[in-house]
Amino acid sequence: DWARHGHVERWPSHRGGSTPPAAEKPDAERAAAAAERRLVIAGNKAWDSAQTVRRKWLAAFVTRKTAPKTAAGFVAGSLIRRDAAVSHMLMNGIDFLRELLGLEPEGHPWGGNGAYEAYKARRQELAAMVEQANEGRSIVLALAVVLAAYEQGTSRDSWRRTQATDSDGTVGATPRYLRFLESCGYELSTIELQACGVPAPDDGR
Repeated sequence: DWARHGHVERWPSHRGGSTPPAAEKPDAERAAAAAERRLVIAGNKAWDSAQTVRRKWLAAFVTRKTAPKTAAGFVAGSLIRRDAAVSHMLMNGIDFLRELLGLEPEGHPWGGNGAYEAYKARRQELAAMVEQANEGRSIVLALAVVLAAYEQGTSRDSWRRTQATDSDGTVGATPRYLRFLESCGYELSTIELQACGVPAPDDGR
C-alpha cells in the first residue's frame, strides 16, 4: 500500500487527465516530492564525491606490478558475462583507460597535419606497454581494461539502482565491480554501498 505509507509516483501516469500543478497537490504529496528532490540532489553530490575518490584510487591501483589473486577470475567472468560496459568501451574507444594509465587520449586518425601518424603512434604506445610487460604486469593491464570499462559505465543513476542483482538473478555489473574493488582494499562509501543494494541508513527523516 504505497500511497498509505507516504510514497509518491516518480513518473506519474497521465491517464485520467493532466497532472495538477504543484500548488494544487495535497500538502503531504508536495512535501514528499520535495523530500524526494532533496534526496536525489544529496545522492548525486555524494556519488560525484565518491567517484573522484574512486578514480584516484583506480589510477594508483593500475600501476601495480602484480595483480590480486582474484584478478584472472574477475576478468574471465567479465568476458563470459559479456557485460555491456566492457563491450561498449572496446567498441567505442578506450580514452578513459588511457587516462587511468597516464597516457594521452588516442584521438582520431583524420584531420591532416600528421594526425594519422600521431594516432598510430599512440596506438602503438599502448601495444608496446603490453609487449614489454612481464606476466604479472600483463594481468594488471588486462584487469585495467575491464575496470576502466565498468567505471566508465557508472553514472549518477548507479546509486539509485538499489538491487544488487539483475532480472535474471545474476549480480549486477556495477555491484560486482564495486565489490571487487572492495576485495582489493578499496573502502566503499555509503552511496557506493547503496549502488550494491545496501539500504540507505535511516537518518530519522
